[in-house]
Amino acid sequence: RKAQHFFNDNFVMRDPNAPDGVRYYQGKILIRTRKPQDDMNVLIKFCPDPQALFIDTPFGRQLNPVAIVTTEALSEAEADRIERDPDKVDLVIRFKDTQAILGLAGRPNADVAQLLIENLVQITGNFGHMFKFGAIGKNVQAAVKEFL
Repeated sequence: RKAQHFFNDNFVMRDPNAPDGVRYYQGKILIRTRKPQDDMNVLIKFCPDPQALFIDTPFGRQLNPVAIVTTEALSEAEADRIERDPDKVDLVIRFKDTQAILGLAGRPNADVAQLLIENLVQITGNFGHMFKFGAIGKNVQAAVKEFL
């Protein structure tokens, strides 16, 4: 029940123009570094295949957790190819290097504006997805804290 509630709060959007009045958040976020030798390119897709979000089980129709978020490691060439294609990526978060990413572990309440000012991160694309990504991350933190 908690998983369904979390899913509904983070990924379900009421839309009177969508079939059944519901659509799902389908953001595509590419995380990279500016140092090509880091070879750090991860594509995160939320609800990439809405048809796969639910499966029939002996207990009834259930949420399919493996269909909610997918990640894919990309080569530098693959990431370069899709980075500016709005059909492939909604938002690109480009860190200075892997050290900048690891440094976030020591800054649990990092401010995006401060990261931008310090030139540790660049963000391009549809910035609305940054807010959604941040909200999902904050809700994941709250859910994990509940179990600790």
